[in-house]
Amino acid sequence: MVERGNAILLARNASFPARCFSLFAGFVEPGESLEQAAIRELREEIEVAEAGWFTIDRLPDLPLSISIARQMIDTFVAVKQRL
Repeated sequence: MVERGNAILLARNASFPARCFSLFAGFVEPGESLEQAAIRELREEIEVAEAGWFTIDRLPDLPLSISIARQMIDTFVAVKQRL
């Protein structure tokens, strides 16, 4: 998850519904730092139709609540609302 203050970087894959955005997904290669993995994954993401920074009070449509991405987004929002 890429965050900046009260904003989170979300993207919409070309195959997603029109306003549904989610987190960038990826994995860490052996010997790679978390920062290196994040940079590589962001560069490798394909078919990104839209991406942008969304604040916790202006989120787009999100994945279903059973998804890991949605649980991460919900946790991010809950933490930021407490600050």
